[in-house]
Amino acid sequence: MYISNNEILIRLILTTVLGGLIGIEREYHNRPAGLKTHILVSLVSTLIMIVGIDIHEKNGGTDPTRLAAQVVSGIGFLGAGTIIRTGSSIKGLSTAATLWANAGIGLAVGAGFYYASVLSVVIVLVTLFLLSKIELLFNDFKSITITAKLINSPDATIPLSQALIDSGAIVRKVRVDKNAEDPNKPLTEVLYKINLSDDANLDLLKENIKKVETVIELSYQGKILVSTEEDDLYKNVKR
Repeated sequence: MYISNNEILIRLILTTVLGGLIGIEREYHNRPAGLKTHILVSLVSTLIMIVGIDIHEKNGGTDPTRLAAQVVSGIGFLGAGTIIRTGSSIKGLSTAATLWANAGIGLAVGAGFYYASVLSVVIVLVTLFLLSKIELLFNDFKSITITAKLINSPDATIPLSQALIDSGAIVRKVRVDKNAEDPNKPLTEVLYKINLSDDANLDLLKENIKKVETVIELSYQGKILVSTEEDDLYKNVKR
């Protein structure tokens, strides 16, 4: 099956859009592999599939799926890089799975299976958005949202995340203010979505957070749990 230039263009554009949709969802949840990574994985997977088909058509007798098989096995190394273990908590499994799914979708687009590709993206997005909410109905944890103001530094969120974990919380989502990279801004705002087994853990959480020097203010449901005087803030800011 000869693939025309117009067909190649359609496949590369389609795979960019489909991969980007999944990447936007990961970007929204502030995951390590976001929009650019997912687009690249999907795009290159499609390209490799197109090349495999073209080699098969020109040389004959060669298996067009041989290159595709290398994508399936090789994407595991990229996915493993998104998995982070902190104490007893493991994060990044969903992102690793979306990278693997994106590679498969890219290969499907490259092979010309448009309907299967689009349907797969719809199912992946429904799974990521909807099933994560359903999961909360089947556990005994209470899901809460807290916001924090931290001293602006590259690793400002690490001590706070560890304090939350030490308090018995399961960190489900972290969203950092995009202005956090501004070196002239002394504060950065962070939103955490966590699971707690009961309200009693809030007392332990409060005590552990007080020990984190990067935390200036932390609030839960509009109530300030931890607050540092403004004068103390500028003493701690690294210049």
